[in-house]
Amino acid sequence: MELVEKLCIGAVVLDVGCGCGASTRRILEICEGVSYVVGIDIDADRLAIARNVLCDDPRTDLVCATASKLPFRNRCVNVAFMINVLHELDQRLVDDALREVGRILVSTGHLIVVDRVRSSDASESERLIIIAEDLRHRILELVKGLRAWGVRRADEYLEKLREHGFEPIHLEVRATGQRLSYEEFLRRWVRKTLELLNEVRDPCEKAKLLATLEDLIEKVRLYGYGPKKSLVVILQIRSEQRRRF
Repeated sequence: MELVEKLCIGAVVLDVGCGCGASTRRILEICEGVSYVVGIDIDADRLAIARNVLCDDPRTDLVCATASKLPFRNRCVNVAFMINVLHELDQRLVDDALREVGRILVSTGHLIVVDRVRSSDASESERLIIIAEDLRHRILELVKGLRAWGVRRADEYLEKLREHGFEPIHLEVRATGQRLSYEEFLRRWVRKTLELLNEVRDPCEKAKLLATLEDLIEKVRLYGYGPKKSLVVILQIRSEQRRRF
């Protein structure tokens, strides 16, 4: 946190995929010395919620845009955050999104990625989060045609980031978020997932997914849900990439 705070002093910061504003608010809390934070998201309804969450903080702006085509000039951002974004992106957009982040960062800029990660030493309750994500992504693929990049191992994230000229200067895998009880899981996750599952038209696929969901619910009843394992990595642009734009 001290390193992140130091990087953000006087900085122009971009929060890619800010959603309803929770990540942007967290950035403002951690980085008190930040100059300006722009949150972008493709969902205008979420941005409307984010505006209320941020209480029109004068240090912030919100922009409706896709991560794969950022509406900003070259080399105008000091620090970019991607918090729980990469695993949600369509597979076809991951490379474009990372190229765009590389384009808008200044030559001495940094990218901070926090994302869910597959880990061999995860507890049973932590592994259930990955099962739930895989299930949700499969439903989204059937309902909306979205083929999410999905939750990856730490080395897979790093390989993709290095492909786009980013080199890690700090990396850790840590538990983040809360451990949900069975009742909280039903209320927060299952209800929305069932609503989405009802839109699946293929009866065979729907039956398979429902069986997976029922098994997941039973395991959460036994073990609880979370906290999640997250990869936290701070990256800088490699020297050969700094001359590209």
